[in-house]
Amino acid sequence: FNQGMLNYFEYWKFKHPAPHDFITVMEKTSGLQLDWYLNFWMNTTKTIDYGFKKVTSQKGGTLITLEKLGEMPMPVRLTVTLKSGLEQEFYIPVVSTFGAPKLSVQTQAPWPWTHPEHQFMVPYAFKDIAKMEIDPLGFTADVNRANNSYPKQEGQ
Repeated sequence: FNQGMLNYFEYWKFKHPAPHDFITVMEKTSGLQLDWYLNFWMNTTKTIDYGFKKVTSQKGGTLITLEKLGEMPMPVRLTVTLKSGLEQEFYIPVVSTFGAPKLSVQTQAPWPWTHPEHQFMVPYAFKDIAKMEIDPLGFTADVNRANNSYPKQEGQ
């Protein structure tokens, strides 16, 4: 976002941009299609709420089932922290983003916005996982962060 804002200013300073020019610069900077994002933020009052529904031990790893409780689709970043202290970030794009961020994360299959649940496997044994958290840096406007941690944090 910050780099996109710098690029937008540099390109459009002393000019007269239209609203779509902002999205164009942000798409070029991020490498993602963002029409869906603009549409949901500008033309709806839908909210964002993602949470853990179920976590189960499976052969070869741990199966995570997330649920979309709000109506606004957003990419999901999830951090898995192992008991050893190792952290691994996973990224689940929205189908309509047509791309992935330029980050060192494990990108999963896209989550269709019409599906209330999404499952994916992490290659760590259930017994080795200390905690998991959706959007640990607070990048999204999730309306209920109480369901963003597994196991649930004290006081939530």
